[in-house]
Amino acid sequence: TSAELESQLVNDYPFKFSFNLSETNLAAFTGEATYTVGLTWAYESGDDEADTLWGVNAYNFKEENPDLPSISLKIKIYITQTNS
Repeated sequence: TSAELESQLVNDYPFKFSFNLSETNLAAFTGEATYTVGLTWAYESGDDEADTLWGVNAYNFKEENPDLPSISLKIKIYITQTNS
C-alpha cells in the first residue's frame, strides 16, 4: 500500500525521506498547498558496517550508471473535492 511504501522510505534505509503537505483543506478557487519531499542522510549512523555497505553500494551504482540519478521517485498525488 502507499502507507507501507511511505513507511519503508522513512524507516528502512540509512537515509530518511520526509513527506509534508502544507494544507489538507483548501478554499475553493483560491486555495493553495505545497507538497515537499525531503531527504537526509546522516554522515555517521553509529553502525560503521552498514554505513560502509551503503556508501560502497552508492559509489558502485554511480560508477556503473553515471547518467542515472542515485535516487528517483515517481509520486502520484490524488486530490478529491468535498462539499462542505
